[in-house]
Amino acid sequence: MLEQREKLTQDERLANIRAMCLAVENGDVSKVNAEGQKLVDELKQEKAAEDFVVKHGLLDARKEDVEDETDFLETEKKDDFDVDESITNMEIISPLMREVKGG
Repeated sequence: MLEQREKLTQDERLANIRAMCLAVENGDVSKVNAEGQKLVDELKQEKAAEDFVVKHGLLDARKEDVEDETDFLETEKKDDFDVDESITNMEIISPLMREVKGG
């Protein structure tokens, strides 16, 4: 396929693009390959989901949803200053160094 593309002139490539655009405009999408059809189907599903949400709105939160989320409240663990410097402001003195300095 690559060799064929290299042999086409710029005018031939533009003619192919023009033909594809006209085919799409005329609704002739029967020439779409399997990968293209998969993409078209995914886009149709996304559009249907979007239309549903716009028309009906989001579902209300259920009691089970709220209970599930409350399980995660206050579960944030305190960062270990001395272990992970990527999540710590390294401009300040660590708790360990404060102990060493006596303060």
